[in-house]
Amino acid sequence: MNSFSRQTFSEAMRYFRKQNRLSQTELTNQLSSSHMLYQNVSQSMISHWERGNVEPSLLRRIGIADFFAQDYVYESAETALISKALKSKDNLLSQQCLYDFSVDQQIIGQWDLLENKCQQLILKAHAKIFSLPLESVLQQMQIRSPQVLRLLYKGAIIGHAVFSVENGLFSLVSYGRRFRIGAYSFDQTHLGPVQWLCSSCCGS
Repeated sequence: MNSFSRQTFSEAMRYFRKQNRLSQTELTNQLSSSHMLYQNVSQSMISHWERGNVEPSLLRRIGIADFFAQDYVYESAETALISKALKSKDNLLSQQCLYDFSVDQQIIGQWDLLENKCQQLILKAHAKIFSLPLESVLQQMQIRSPQVLRLLYKGAIIGHAVFSVENGLFSLVSYGRRFRIGAYSFDQTHLGPVQWLCSSCCGS
């Protein structure tokens, strides 16, 4: 059986790469252009993964299974980890707004340039929805220079979105107001992600 799981990952990866007639270099190039999780992946890393010398992260294992249009079979420990990190998808999507005020100002800037007080407010808001700390999410997604959209009411932060746009790829890392995520297809390059964020959180 060539299903993807933690135990069978190296064998399954090698099998499906060869089934798709891809060299390790070709797979490296395709993965690196598919998602920022793989931007630092090299051919030698692919080789180590296939030989079982190095185990990629859970996110990368799941992503590679999806890349080959295959299911990933989770171990109980992996399921528990995901459940803890995401809590409940239904609970997340039905989450009420953390901030019950109208937006009268929108400010976008670099996360690193925010005052520490603003950063701490956003970190606390993030923790109310997500179990995984914002710093850990950024590390897992390999985002080094995130941007942040702050939604203000009379100078007070009432909403936020931490995101990254690199090489045309938009990644939403954290949000503290209900965003209509399903209302936008991120490959529609004619509409910038910042425009979408603003319209999604400030629109009706």
